[in-house]
Amino acid sequence: MNKFLVFLLSGLWHGASWTFVLWGAWHGLFAVFESALGVGRKGGKPVSRPLRGLGHVYTLAVAALGFVLFRAGSIGEAWQVLRACFTGFALTGEAALLLELVTPAQWLALAVGAAASLPIVPAAAERLGTRGRAAAESVCFLLAAALFCLCLPAVAAGGFESFIYAQF
Repeated sequence: MNKFLVFLLSGLWHGASWTFVLWGAWHGLFAVFESALGVGRKGGKPVSRPLRGLGHVYTLAVAALGFVLFRAGSIGEAWQVLRACFTGFALTGEAALLLELVTPAQWLALAVGAAASLPIVPAAAERLGTRGRAAAESVCFLLAAALFCLCLPAVAAGGFESFIYAQF
């Protein structure tokens, strides 16, 4: 119950809208659910790799659906977005046009991001030993630093509002 209340209060802290309260309750319910069922552990031991992969999908789904509540202007708007996520999968002309606007560089960035989100580096580091792990960590750090440096000009050139709560 304490976890639920902490998340509920976190929702209230983010804003005085019912969408924020529901966002906190959403995450609180899943935190309580996971604790009660011992999600992520089986008899005190970590679960198998396939179940961990399923856990990644579950976590992404819970978080992404929660983001809808966080960003929506009203409960009605959140419901409309959630309903659209799970119904009417017809490829309309507008959707096809949007797909045509995606550049090859953006598709490449999406593919690299999807591959980088997988636990490939830790698995490779395990097989390479101590020296391989240090090398893999160094490469990951350098790639992250390079991406950060590439993002800075885009952020500086845009009309980016760094204070997220200015949007609400």
